[in-house]
Amino acid sequence: MKKRNILFSSVLGVVLAGGLGYGGVYAINSAQPVKEFRSQGKSEPFESFEDMEEKSTLIVIGEKLNQEVPTFLEDGDGGILGGYTISDVEVKQVIKNTTDNEMEKRTVIKVLENAASGAISHGQKVTYSVNGYKLMKESKHYILIMDESSNDEGVYIPMGAVIGKAPLDGKDGELEIDINDSDEIQREWIAGAVKKYKAKAGAAID
Repeated sequence: MKKRNILFSSVLGVVLAGGLGYGGVYAINSAQPVKEFRSQGKSEPFESFEDMEEKSTLIVIGEKLNQEVPTFLEDGDGGILGGYTISDVEVKQVIKNTTDNEMEKRTVIKVLENAASGAISHGQKVTYSVNGYKLMKESKHYILIMDESSNDEGVYIPMGAVIGKAPLDGKDGELEIDINDSDEIQREWIAGAVKKYKAKAGAAID
């Protein structure tokens, strides 16, 4: 698939449209071989988990198949301003769909993940994430509560940048989010999504 032309302002819009205000990017371990960059969001607008579900346009149970080469937005001084990864997800069950796109079991969709890991232009290896978001694991199943990108038709973004994605294959209490870079409410909502949809996932995956 050809590379998408998503401007830096559009990537910031991913965070804002997903329910988080942009809070800047900072480096964690700049002296290490792999530089780690994190972005903090704020100003959560959802009144509840149910409110987030109501405002979403697509909710699916899906399996991550693979991912494209990550995109980094560089600052020209050895650092990055942001980044994202486009992942292919096979739909196992459609819970809600108010988009203009028809969807059914085995449909493959593009999901924009608010994290990236790879090398930038001068060879420096970096990782980037928003609010502790961790990339979905290939061959694993997730509940995805999303909205369609306003800048790239057919690409879907987890709501709230991080809280719209929850793992369904993990052990009890496994949320796949960095505990040191997320807040209690985010973790509670992800845990609630796991509890609500894990039983449904069993029938959808079989």
